[in-house]
Amino acid sequence: MVFTACDDIIVLTQPPFEFTSPKTNWVYYHDEIILFSINYKRNNIIWESSIDGYLGTGNHLYSYLNPGSHTITASTGEIKISNLINVNYRNANEIRNLVTGMPFHLKLRPETYYPYIVSCESGMLNDFDLFIDEKPVSYSNYKMSDNILLKDVRIEFNENIAVGSKAGARAVNDGNFYVESTLQNGTLPRLIKFTLFRETSAYNLWVDYNSSVNNSALTNLITAINDILPDVRQIWGNWSDINNDGKITILVTNVINQENRACGFFNPYDFFPRELDSSSKNFNPNSNETDIVYLGMPSASLTDSYYYKRVAATFAHELTHAITFSKKTWGKTDLWNLSDKREILSIDEGLSHLSECLIGYSISGDNAQFINHFLERTGYFSLFDRDADGFYDSVGMRGSMLLFLSWLFWEKGGLDWDSDGNIIDLGGIRFLRTLIESNDIGQNNISKVFGEPVEYLFQRMLANINTQRIQDTNHNGILHPKTGEPLNLFTNMEYYNNITGKNEKIIIPASYNKIDYVRHIIVPWSFAFIDPVEVKQEEQVVLTAKNHAGKVFLNFGLP
Repeated sequence: MVFTACDDIIVLTQPPFEFTSPKTNWVYYHDEIILFSINYKRNNIIWESSIDGYLGTGNHLYSYLNPGSHTITASTGEIKISNLINVNYRNANEIRNLVTGMPFHLKLRPETYYPYIVSCESGMLNDFDLFIDEKPVSYSNYKMSDNILLKDVRIEFNENIAVGSKAGARAVNDGNFYVESTLQNGTLPRLIKFTLFRETSAYNLWVDYNSSVNNSALTNLITAINDILPDVRQIWGNWSDINNDGKITILVTNVINQENRACGFFNPYDFFPRELDSSSKNFNPNSNETDIVYLGMPSASLTDSYYYKRVAATFAHELTHAITFSKKTWGKTDLWNLSDKREILSIDEGLSHLSECLIGYSISGDNAQFINHFLERTGYFSLFDRDADGFYDSVGMRGSMLLFLSWLFWEKGGLDWDSDGNIIDLGGIRFLRTLIESNDIGQNNISKVFGEPVEYLFQRMLANINTQRIQDTNHNGILHPKTGEPLNLFTNMEYYNNITGKNEKIIIPASYNKIDYVRHIIVPWSFAFIDPVEVKQEEQVVLTAKNHAGKVFLNFGLP
C-alpha cells in the first residue's frame, strides 16, 4: 500500500490486482503442476479455468491443467482478472507429484518405477525427510572423482566504481605487473617483474622473471593458445580492449603454483583506471589498466596439477570470463547505472567451464571430474544458491551448472565445423551470446533467453537423464576435430582412452547417487535420483515429508 497526498487529503492506494503466476508468455505442459498466485495476500481468491472449471481458493495454489488454451480467472468480491495461457501436451512417461507436509495418496499400477526428487525453490532444505509408506530404502554408491583444484577464484569488484577513461597503450618494455593472491586471505597484491616471452598480433605473453621455466611445457602451452584463442572468439565474441593495443595480455607466474589454489584467474579491477586516492569510490590502486588473464606456470608432467593442457584449458576459461565481463558488466557499471551487475557466480563459472568443453578441452580441463563430483552427491549442490556447506562456489556446484548449461547449449542446436575447421553456429552459440549480452542476470535471464521457465528446463533435463537410466543407454560424445575430446558431456558417457585402448566411463550414471531415501539433505535447485521401486500389484502409496520449504517434487519415471 502507498499513501499519497493531494490538497492535504490523504488517499490510500493499492497496487493493481495482477497475476504473479502463471504468465502468458511462458510454456506450460499438462503433466507438470502449475503455480497460481496473485500479488495480494488474501485467502478468498477463487481460481477458475475456462476448460477445467473451478481450481480452488486461496492466495496461491498448485494444480494440473488439461491441454488447451485456458482463460484463467482470479476473483474476489468485485475484483476479477483473467489471463490467457496455453497448456501443451507432452508424451512423457512420468508421474510428477508435489511433496507436502500433508500425506498424499498416489495409486500406482504394477510396474517398475524410477523415481527422483527435484527441489526448485529457494531456502535451505537441510534435514529433509521423505517417507514412502515409511518403508526403508537402500542406496548404492559409485565413486569416481578425485580431489581436484577449482579452476580459478572469483574476484569481486566494487559496483560503484566508475568506468572513467581508457588507459593509454602500455609500453611493451614495461614488465611490472600487479598479481593478486589466489588465497584471498587479505594478502596484498604483489608487484612482479615479467619478461616478454612471445609477442603476436593477438596476444603478448609475459613470464615471471623470477620463475624457473620448463621450455618444452611453455612451448606446448603457446601452441595450444594459438588454436584456442580464435575458437573462443568465434564462440563468444571479443573482449574489451582496455589499453587499445588490439591484444590480450597473458601473464604466466609460478606464484599461482606455489599457492596451489587455482590454475589461473581473471581480475576485473584491471579493466578500470588506477586510482590511488583511498577516499574515492573509484579507489583502485593495483590495476594493471589492461585486459589480462593470469596463468600458472605449465608443467610437462601429466600428473601435475599444472600440466600444460590444464593450464591451456584455464586460458580458455579466463578469456571467457574477460569476454563475459566485457559484454555483461564493463561499460554498464558507472555511478548512475547500478542496476547492471556482474553475472551471478554459478552461471559465470559454468559458462567458462562450458567454454573449455566447446574448444576441445573437456577431459584435459578436468571438466568430466567436476560433473562426476557433483553426480556423487547431487542433493548437496545447488544451481543458483548455496551448497549444503553454505558456499556459493565449489567443485560440485560448478559441475552442476556445467551439466545444465551444456544441456541447454545442445538443446538449442549446438555447433558444428565446416571443411576448413571453422565453427558453424547451429543455434547454441546464438543462445550463449544472447545470454552474456543481456542486461539481465541469474536464472530469470536463462528463462528469458531460452524462452521457457528455468524450472521446466531443469525438469526436462532430469527427465532426459531418467529416461537414459531406464533404457540403460550410454550418451554418445561429439568429438572435437583437433583434440578428439568430447564436447557434450552428459551422464553415463564413455570415451575411448588412447593409452589403455579401451572405452572407459568418464561420466557416471545418475542412478548411482549415494542417496538415503528415508533421510536426505537436499538444497534448493538440486535433485536426487532414487533406486527403482517395483510395484507387484496395484497399491496406494502415501507420500509425506518433513522439514522442507518451497517446492519439492517426487517424480516417477516409467519404462
